[in-house]
Amino acid sequence: MGPSYIQISSNNSSYLNMDMIEDIRCLYVENWTISFITGYSDRVAQLIDISLAHNLLTTLPDRFLENATSLLALNLSHNNLRKLPSDFLAQSNNLEILHLEGNQLSTLPLTILHDTLKTLTTDCSCQFESLLSKIPSNVSFTCGLEKQNMANFLAQTCSSPLMTGLVVGLIVSALVIVLIVAGLVYFSRSRSSNLTCQEVNKTEKRQSTLKNCQPEDEKKKLHYENVQLGAAPTHELSPRYEPLSFCKLPQVTR
Repeated sequence: MGPSYIQISSNNSSYLNMDMIEDIRCLYVENWTISFITGYSDRVAQLIDISLAHNLLTTLPDRFLENATSLLALNLSHNNLRKLPSDFLAQSNNLEILHLEGNQLSTLPLTILHDTLKTLTTDCSCQFESLLSKIPSNVSFTCGLEKQNMANFLAQTCSSPLMTGLVVGLIVSALVIVLIVAGLVYFSRSRSSNLTCQEVNKTEKRQSTLKNCQPEDEKKKLHYENVQLGAAPTHELSPRYEPLSFCKLPQVTR
């Protein structure tokens, strides 16, 4: 009879052949450079604890651990896994512990959610939000190296599309209201600044407002030319005075 367990660390092999497993209850193959797994031995039914942590796995064979009916714990953490088989661990009805953190998984198959499951660890990602409602409350669902509670992480970090849309809608509405108010204020000030002298004359503050408007008698004096009294000596005449345009405010196009 072979050994009840195998533990191998820091090996340079790039693959693991499951057909070589014989009479093994525990398999610990950590810190290798394993990038793929071969073999589909039925002998995996004897395994109760497996750790393939800290390797270079990117995928798993479709039939990997297909008959691992006695499996209690599996550690696949810190690999490069992007996807798990669709029926992964479907026959492992005694599974209690599953570590998947340190990979690049975006979804998990529901076949891993056995009634016996007690601990599930993944990466902290909002992509697992839909999975949370399917996990029994008695399962310790944690994420990341610090084993943060996944429910707390999702509540603090991730928001639903409905809530995001509501927040964006409120912000846009507030900006529209601000722009409308600013436009009304600008329009009101623009109209008040375009009063002509004739309009100002109709107000009760005529004298103070029209302090720069010329009286009519002053304007008439500006048209007198070549006026001489008696034998006063002649002198060079000043150029004809043109009325100033300070009362002619710029026209506003409406």
